[in-house]
Amino acid sequence: MGLKQPLNGTLPRRAPTPLESQHKGWERCHATALTVSASALLATLVTFVVLNVLLNDVNLPQLQESPSRMNGLPRSALQQAAAGVAQQAAIKAPDISNSSRAAKAPRPLAKQPTLPPPAKPFVHLFPNLNGLYSIPAKDSSPRCSHSHICDGDHSCGRDKLGCIVEAKARKEHVRKAIAWAWDGYRKHAWGHDEVDIVSKSPHVWFHLGLTIVDSLDTLLLAGLHEEYQQARHWVANHLSFADGSSIQFFEVNIRILGGLLSAYYLSDGDEMYLNKAEQLADRLMVAFNTTTGIPKTFVQLADAVGRRNSYMSDAQTNQAEAGTISMEFSTAGRLLGKQPTAQKGCLSSTCSQL
Repeated sequence: MGLKQPLNGTLPRRAPTPLESQHKGWERCHATALTVSASALLATLVTFVVLNVLLNDVNLPQLQESPSRMNGLPRSALQQAAAGVAQQAAIKAPDISNSSRAAKAPRPLAKQPTLPPPAKPFVHLFPNLNGLYSIPAKDSSPRCSHSHICDGDHSCGRDKLGCIVEAKARKEHVRKAIAWAWDGYRKHAWGHDEVDIVSKSPHVWFHLGLTIVDSLDTLLLAGLHEEYQQARHWVANHLSFADGSSIQFFEVNIRILGGLLSAYYLSDGDEMYLNKAEQLADRLMVAFNTTTGIPKTFVQLADAVGRRNSYMSDAQTNQAEAGTISMEFSTAGRLLGKQPTAQKGCLSSTCSQL
């Protein structure tokens, strides 16, 4: 059977096979993907150049005139392509950088540091007193001349004690210093209240051997047992509190009563010290015979009879000194079991619990 001849003289096109249709579809997809990728790359380059212009204020003409090397390195093909795209965008598009800079507000200048005003010359608050209490260029007092502590020598010192850093050695030197001071007191003022270190003579205050009683705890802590036994022997045989003796309440309270109580604790409860503390605390109670109960600064020691017959004015009380009696009187009252004594040293509502 013969083929039918077409009217126009051309042969009809045959239908494509499924494989050929699929192949042509892949070609169209591949071409579309290449087109989209090229468009995206071009858009990315244009965006990068525009942002670089806006953020860094780089003029496009400068990009055109810039040399083919950046920072001493040759340009890559991608950098040259980016420059060409930027050049075309600058020709077709308006000058975005100039318009954006015109729209932006001018940048504020960097704030300069504020310099402080020049210092004013010192004006003495009290011109009439200026110069009355000037410090001498050289201290010629006996304290400086005998100890050599004012000669400006900040090295180890003449005795080299300033360079001793080992704890055991420093402790031993401290013990020697305490023993040296105690020996000077025994030699020049034994049994008296204090020693005048300049004249090397006794200084009498209350006839109570203040230095001996005040040094009991120090000698115990320093381990100077021989010196401590000397002090204890004097306290046991010579320390007494005669009625009518005039004393300063504050000094006798902190140095004699406080010294006896601390020696009682550090000596593992030597009853001799507690007995002496009781005798003194009872005679110091006379200082509280005032309308307010605040102890008087200067009093005369008195026993129970003397306390009942004595009365003093509040005009000679000292609130600052009275505030320091808490530890001594509350401790003495607790150890002796005497509520009135403990009450004198109590500063709060816990007094009732003693």
